[in-house]
Amino acid sequence: MTGDPGGGLGHGPEAGLEAVSGLPFQAGAGPHAALPAVPPPTGTDDLPAADRTPGGTVDEPYLTEPPTGTDDLPAADRTPGGTVDEPYLTEVAWAGGVLRLRGRVPGVRVPAPDLVVLVRERDGERVLPVTAVPAHDDHGTAFEADVDPATALSGGALPHGVWDLHLSLESPDGSRVTALRPGAAAPVDGIPQRRFLPGSTPVTVYFDRYGELALDVGGEPRTAGDCEADTLSWNDRDEELMISGHLALPDAAAPVTAWLSLRESRSGRVYDAFVRVGTVDGLFTYTAAVPLTRSFIDDPLPRGQWDVHLVMGVSGIHREFRVLAPAEPFQHQVRRRFVPTRVTTTAAPDPLVITVGR
Repeated sequence: MTGDPGGGLGHGPEAGLEAVSGLPFQAGAGPHAALPAVPPPTGTDDLPAADRTPGGTVDEPYLTEPPTGTDDLPAADRTPGGTVDEPYLTEVAWAGGVLRLRGRVPGVRVPAPDLVVLVRERDGERVLPVTAVPAHDDHGTAFEADVDPATALSGGALPHGVWDLHLSLESPDGSRVTALRPGAAAPVDGIPQRRFLPGSTPVTVYFDRYGELALDVGGEPRTAGDCEADTLSWNDRDEELMISGHLALPDAAAPVTAWLSLRESRSGRVYDAFVRVGTVDGLFTYTAAVPLTRSFIDDPLPRGQWDVHLVMGVSGIHREFRVLAPAEPFQHQVRRRFVPTRVTTTAAPDPLVITVGR
């Protein structure tokens, strides 16, 4: 993608995040100021596919290679020396608050009425057409389209949620709708880019793990599956429960932030804990610190039964994973206001639940 100088968005709240080689590294959001150095887990087992349980892989917002399959047209319908391949993008960039898309339909000339960008609601039924402007040459059709998230819905802003961007075209081999992806011969920067709608609503354009273009409006955390906790351990110095685990993620150029969200379903309370992230042997690793006494901070995890979720953010896009318990449960007794308090957790294959004081 092209856009802001210096490589797309990264100029909002995450402007100061530092990326390193491979998957980015960044201490995540959360209420605690520091975390002792803790070695990340060393396990390298591959996680199952995203639709399996337990385990999972993040479904967004990372770039993968586009498909390479082609469809042949009759010789009379081909441009010189070509067949109609999958349409692909050559540029994705913000021009003010308007998303400008440029791409090509190789091997065929498509007239203006037969070429339309579709903004499709992922979790709904709304499909919004956007006119694409074609230009023809000996190699097929170049196209350009402008998507304005502030006016795309009958003059109003796109509602919160994820909107997929597809291309609808009529060609000699019939009608088809295809996802918009980068072309192998014309690489497009895969770093998510963010802008803000009127009213400060964030909107981020990105490629998901299938390499397909999408818009995330609102930035709310969205469920992305499960992830496994590898180990639970006790940090005696600061009296914290340490939770370490991993995810199988494709490479990403944008910095990643993360935090642990603990939720007490009976009361509706939410407690956020600090997470440190990194990479080991190509795996994304995380280590969270959950304070259980007042030796380090004034607000340790309160009494109750707490469901554990890992929340990850990239350029304003947030995805959350239900953390699954490791094989070995955790049991410990701490002193809170001089009163002995028992802390326990669940064990695999159940989701991770931390119980304080019961």
